[in-house]
Amino acid sequence: EERLRDHILKFEKKLDDLHKDVDLFKRKDVLSTDEMRTNVEKLADINKLVEEYRAQGELINRDQALLAWEVTPFPKLQEIM
Repeated sequence: EERLRDHILKFEKKLDDLHKDVDLFKRKDVLSTDEMRTNVEKLADINKLVEEYRAQGELINRDQALLAWEVTPFPKLQEIM
């Protein structure tokens, strides 16, 4: 149980960091060609992380259900998606 709590805290920290990265992209207006190329690569990385985090969230929720805990909704993940 303690390991799951620790996993949830670390996962929520990762979600906060990713949420900040996504917010930075929302604020960018005009980009050069090089910046666009770099941002496309970063967005691909972010998309990969979102998929990984979605799967991790599902596993955490499954473990919580097995322990008869309340399932964590992870609202930051929903905002990012």
